[in-house]
Amino acid sequence: MDATGLAYRKFLSQYPIVQCEPLDFFYECKRGIMALDKHLLSDLLFTSSWREANCGVWLALLAPRAEYKELLEKILPNQSLAESTLTLALAAIDGHIAPERKTEFACLSSVRSMLDEIPDFPAPLRIAPTPEQIPLYELERARICDALKKDHLQEALTLMRKGLFGYYKKDYRTWLREGAAPYAAGIEERKQAEFKARWKFW
Repeated sequence: MDATGLAYRKFLSQYPIVQCEPLDFFYECKRGIMALDKHLLSDLLFTSSWREANCGVWLALLAPRAEYKELLEKILPNQSLAESTLTLALAAIDGHIAPERKTEFACLSSVRSMLDEIPDFPAPLRIAPTPEQIPLYELERARICDALKKDHLQEALTLMRKGLFGYYKKDYRTWLREGAAPYAAGIEERKQAEFKARWKFW
């Protein structure tokens, strides 16, 4: 990663106007760093598979913060994780680098400096449905399924754009373009109508 970044470094600061395929992993890491906070890291480490946990450790290594230390120490005994990356992430937070790992740390410091050259950009995350919202979401989904079973396609399509179902099923880019707002009952449908009206003239 370090060698690739050095080879194409002049393009990093030009993101997103100029994007180079060899730098795709840099862009993905930057997006992850921009979204990462203590809550997201906790979700990555403890609520999904080892792949998500390793991703969380990697992002914490690239953007170390003191607030991440407790979470990383909590998962340290988990043998499914790459222990080398995890201990290095903790060392990056503490600033205590073992002599035999100084070369790795220097390489990571170089990668961090290159990631810093990519302009910051917003990367908000949608809050997951609350326990109170999940039954409502399932009810909306059941209504859509019922409409489809009856071959009421137009009704089903209309229902798919409304309520919790419509809010959580829209793709991330659309959600972000619409303002990345949290779900509010009765407001989501109005936002969708306004959004469609605006795009008619763009």
